[in-house]
Amino acid sequence: MPDETTPNRRSFLARTVAAGASLATLGLHAQTAEWPTGPVRLVLGVPPGGGTDVVARMLGQKLAAALGQPVVVDNKPGAGQTIGAAFVARAPADGHTLLFCTQTLAANPSIYPNLPYDTARDFVPVAFVARLPYAVFINGRIPANNLQEFIALAKAKPGEYTFASAGASSLPRIAGEMFKLRTGTELLHVPYNGTAPAVQSVVAGQTHMWIGNFLTMEGHLESGRLKALAVASEQRFPNAPNVPTVAEAGVPGLHLAAWYGIMARTGTPPAVVARLNQEVNKALGDPEVKERLVRDGAEPGKAGTPQQFGAFLKTEMDQFRDVARRANITP
Repeated sequence: MPDETTPNRRSFLARTVAAGASLATLGLHAQTAEWPTGPVRLVLGVPPGGGTDVVARMLGQKLAAALGQPVVVDNKPGAGQTIGAAFVARAPADGHTLLFCTQTLAANPSIYPNLPYDTARDFVPVAFVARLPYAVFINGRIPANNLQEFIALAKAKPGEYTFASAGASSLPRIAGEMFKLRTGTELLHVPYNGTAPAVQSVVAGQTHMWIGNFLTMEGHLESGRLKALAVASEQRFPNAPNVPTVAEAGVPGLHLAAWYGIMARTGTPPAVVARLNQEVNKALGDPEVKERLVRDGAEPGKAGTPQQFGAFLKTEMDQFRDVARRANITP
């Protein structure tokens, strides 16, 4: 005879599973409802006053209004932004301490052998904020008016043309090494202590090439002291529509950009991460925020998920690791 209790057992199991799912959902909602219980700290690995700091403070104001709690920007500069990242890696995983990061978070594991944190293990992606496409700039007196002409000059005189960087392990250094690998040129690397002296060296003709974003470059381009040969992204830069992409200039695959993002400590409740992602994306859609980012040479993020930011971060880390190994980049 059939077991008359089987339907009842099935019904009981179904109700149990449904109740468990409901409790899990309620738990996530409870986590979000209880957060934030106090000020949210947004940690930066750079000093106050620069472009990264300005963007973080603007975003912090929007988040504070949405969350109903102060968002305090906490600058912890030094050691290639590792001090700020290490601070967040040791913070409680409750969503009250966040890292406003740049591309150095992806590059540093390939350069520094003994970091006080593990990028993949200690952080969970929250939201991608913006990217600042890089472009190839050369001194205005160099007899080249496009990327292919400059590559031809460099190949004709291996080792005589130079590229400036903001430091031996900076992103412009990695960008220059990547340019060499993609174009088959032999350029001499000249490191400087920061972006300003590096750019000034190209303007003065002490070095020949600089790869960086358009921020602060417009005056040099208008005066003819610098030439912009190509943008290292998939689309042309809105503020310089006449400058071709590197692919249009004959060098596909050279995609370089500085970027901003927000990370949380691993273990932060998923509901808190999801809420943060939602609020950051809302802030990026604000006309004031968008206008400021575009004015600073940045492309705002487009409502991406934490998972999409995580996939992007992994791609960046893989790319930096490959270039650092092939170019033997060390601190």
